[in-house]
Amino acid sequence: VPTNVTGHLTGLSGPVSMYNANYDDGKVTFTRTEQANPYLYVPSTMAQATANITGQIAGLAMDKLDAAVTDSEKGLAAGDMPKANNAWVKVMGFDDNVDFKGFNNTLDSKAYTLAAGFNTDKVKFDNFDAVFGVYAGYVGGKQKYTGNKIEQNGGYVGLSSELTKGDVFLLSTINGGFINNEAKNMYGTDKFDTYWFGLGVKGGY
Repeated sequence: VPTNVTGHLTGLSGPVSMYNANYDDGKVTFTRTEQANPYLYVPSTMAQATANITGQIAGLAMDKLDAAVTDSEKGLAAGDMPKANNAWVKVMGFDDNVDFKGFNNTLDSKAYTLAAGFNTDKVKFDNFDAVFGVYAGYVGGKQKYTGNKIEQNGGYVGLSSELTKGDVFLLSTINGGFINNEAKNMYGTDKFDTYWFGLGVKGGY
């Protein structure tokens, strides 16, 4: 090995951390950097992606139920029987760039869902009116960053309700879902599952 050769390498991947290597006079010195191996961010990536997906699903369920209540009120004002827009189908996609704190790479997050649901007609109680809904759907997505690629496929089911009394309303939804993940990287492919349970509530006047 020549003793008069020097060199410097950056961004070497270890099992946990990233390293810089210095070669000088036949000796190699590895220096650990503050940045972790990007593969370790796979669980955090999935947590962020799942939170985004569940938020979009909850918002969709609430919007569809609120639209059904509005349709019922229009029919009632016209002298008709209160009737909800009972069945609905929706395709929705979103594309986000997510910056991780302390991580100098951006996550390209894409996901979409095909959802379908059914809302009841307005039900009148003694002190309030209510509309109830049930929904289910398929969800898929891809997350990419720094040589890592995660592909997702899964589904979910949920229940929703809107309670109204005069001009006051309370929307709520509860859902649960499952996503199968395949994380592809320089070490191979890892498969793991993500489960979620969510609850959303929105009220107003």
